[in-house]
Amino acid sequence: MKAMLMWDAVESEVEPEFPRNATPNQEKVYEEKVSISCSLYFKASVDDSIFPRIMTLIKSGLFFHYLEKTFQFRLSNLRKDLETVKMHETEKLKEYIDRVTLIVNQMAEMRLMKVVL
Repeated sequence: MKAMLMWDAVESEVEPEFPRNATPNQEKVYEEKVSISCSLYFKASVDDSIFPRIMTLIKSGLFFHYLEKTFQFRLSNLRKDLETVKMHETEKLKEYIDRVTLIVNQMAEMRLMKVVL
């Protein structure tokens, strides 16, 4: 999003101003292009299973709030999993370490995704 110069619009949750000398038709075309390109970038950056649920949020400023809450919820669940993970009596040490490593890697991935967005 930052690379596509749309981040300011996302952060401010306000659409960019149109040039004062633009005609109404030019403004309409500009709005459509911005809306379509933003939607395409959102679709490319979001999993296909999630996109339909948030399609209505894209035009409103609620899209990133939804993503933030989703990431916080998933990260909270991973923290809880990490705190409650216990080694089973029949489990080998390597299997236990693999489970813990999987949770830690998922948490790191979530934090990285948050930074990217």
